[in-house]
Amino acid sequence: MLVPLLMGIGIGYYVPDQNLIYFLFALSIGAFIAHKCSFFKKNICFGVSLYTLVAAMGVCLTIHQVDSIKYPWSKAEQLYCGTIQDEPQIKEKSVCHTVQINYMYSAKNRQTKAIDRSILLYLPSNTALNSGDKIYFFGKINPPQNNGNPNEFDYASYLLNKGISGSAYIYEGSWRKAGHEAKLSLSQEALKIRSKLIAHFDRIPLSKDDRAVLNAITLGYQADLSEGIKDNYSISGVSHILSLSGLHIGFLYALLILLLKPLDKIRGGKTFKQLFIIILMWVFAFITGLMPPVMRTVIMFTIMALGQLFSTRPITLNTLAATAFIMLVIHPLNMFDVSFQLSFMAVAGILVIMPLWKKWWQPRNRAVKYIWDLSGVSISAQAATIPFLLYYFHNLPTYFILTNLLVIFLSSLLMYAAAINLLFFFIAPVQLVTGWLLSLMLKLLNGITAFMSHLPYSSIDHIYLSAWQIGLIASLIVAWLLFITKRSVPRLASCLVGITFLFALQTHADYTDKLKQEIVFFNNRKGASIQFILPNRISYLFSSSHEPKEQFIKAHKDFIYKNKLYPPISIAESMHTGFINTHNHIIHFGNKTIGVVGDKRWAYKASRHPLNIDYLVITRGYYGKIVYLTGLFNIKQVVVDGSVYANVSEKVMKECKDLRIKCINLNLNGAYISKINNE
Repeated sequence: MLVPLLMGIGIGYYVPDQNLIYFLFALSIGAFIAHKCSFFKKNICFGVSLYTLVAAMGVCLTIHQVDSIKYPWSKAEQLYCGTIQDEPQIKEKSVCHTVQINYMYSAKNRQTKAIDRSILLYLPSNTALNSGDKIYFFGKINPPQNNGNPNEFDYASYLLNKGISGSAYIYEGSWRKAGHEAKLSLSQEALKIRSKLIAHFDRIPLSKDDRAVLNAITLGYQADLSEGIKDNYSISGVSHILSLSGLHIGFLYALLILLLKPLDKIRGGKTFKQLFIIILMWVFAFITGLMPPVMRTVIMFTIMALGQLFSTRPITLNTLAATAFIMLVIHPLNMFDVSFQLSFMAVAGILVIMPLWKKWWQPRNRAVKYIWDLSGVSISAQAATIPFLLYYFHNLPTYFILTNLLVIFLSSLLMYAAAINLLFFFIAPVQLVTGWLLSLMLKLLNGITAFMSHLPYSSIDHIYLSAWQIGLIASLIVAWLLFITKRSVPRLASCLVGITFLFALQTHADYTDKLKQEIVFFNNRKGASIQFILPNRISYLFSSSHEPKEQFIKAHKDFIYKNKLYPPISIAESMHTGFINTHNHIIHFGNKTIGVVGDKRWAYKASRHPLNIDYLVITRGYYGKIVYLTGLFNIKQVVVDGSVYANVSEKVMKECKDLRIKCINLNLNGAYISKINNE
């Protein structure tokens, strides 16, 4: 049942057409009618009917959820009223809150319109607001939108999957607090309790990084984690420790099973134990803020605990599939959440691979068995999540087995010590001892991850593979598992063919990249950013905004690393090399000529022999007409830069249409790539 639901969610997300729902329902009814007819194979028809019905449900739920998130925000500034939903997230120059918009007041129409959407609201850094505060603000809410640059992070989809409809930047004097909600929602109450627990941990004498890691591991609060700590845990292969999810709930479940084991000896004790464990796990989910990763894990363990009431079998793939099914019916967009995918794939890997690992060798020594089993868990989870790690994060930690052996053991002790510290907050000696233990363990944790991340070859970085290659790697993992379960020549041959094909794809991709010669016009809100790429992976960068080259590399690192480019060479005002020539914002590259217009230096001028311009880039600073430049240039194509204001770009596009000049608006269409070698 999970597979058709996943297919339906995918269809509803990428092809949101209501007619598909009617088609799938009709197909389901047709298959059911065929099932009732004696001249059809009943089992097949019933299966088709049920699968298409579930797929239709997935399409319907997804379209409904997406529609409940998206909203046609006004293009003009309006007065909005909303309620703060979370604790402040401190940014470099602002404070960010998730705000539930209640209504909008239009001064033009003098009407109040009820709205029920969540947005990200960025306020001045000196703002002090808390969950439950009501706020009035005057501003413009922008729907989530990407810049459209190659290989950029899909921020718009990320916000959509998080239920965010838009964002707004509000300046000082454009907002005011309007009171506080009389009754907080369940999630707000949960965040309020979590804030009190964070304040309790603040009393323990810890360094800033140690306290941030403690809050992340025990309470799921990650806002204070520094980039250095995140990098150390990611490179060493234990970043999952910082995300409160399956591993941490597993520690809690194991502890509760151990503490409540005596109940098994009394009548009705097993039933009471499982129900009590379920209640305690949901209490834990509540005090950690009812975060989605914790919620889905608690649901999974709840199903497992209920299963224990009727069966002695441990968690199975069916339990995992049932958990995923329930989570996706409640929130279909969970399917596109990276942590959702990783957590379920990690558990699936453990369920499938661990039995094979245990069959390979069963140590008799308890210490050796612990190390062997923990290594198997790490390898199983890593093997199942490798395709996702490569696709999303483009790196692969090499020392993850050794690091996990140490870090998982320490983090389990850390959680137990933190639990004792919270439970016995009224006993000073317990606070003193547990505080000292927490400090010691946190120093060890951060020290181990820092040491492992700085070892040579600690991580294989900048791995950029196509979707076909990622799919092939996933197929290879499945093929190897099938070969291990039953060794045969055909299965071995399929593995070897898959590996050969994977290397052939990569070789072809590398060869194609070496032949590239192209011009990339990036969509940059600050000014024109144009990269000229040569076949030898050398590139030149023109920037009208004069932003530091390092800032450009940071913003477009995925594009640079994927194409294996060297850091770009900045183009000077006047520059002449064997590959590129520039003077007075006229750039000659290969057989192309590019002109960048950001002022009136070329307006109202004429020449007997106008210069042929392949791409005329209009950037912020030029407010004249295109026709003013036609006396000097023969313009083949106009590129409106992302820095140009919307009203100016509309005028330019209209004029280009009248002049029959092709025009590209980077703000609307994203980056534009001109492949010189193909023209």
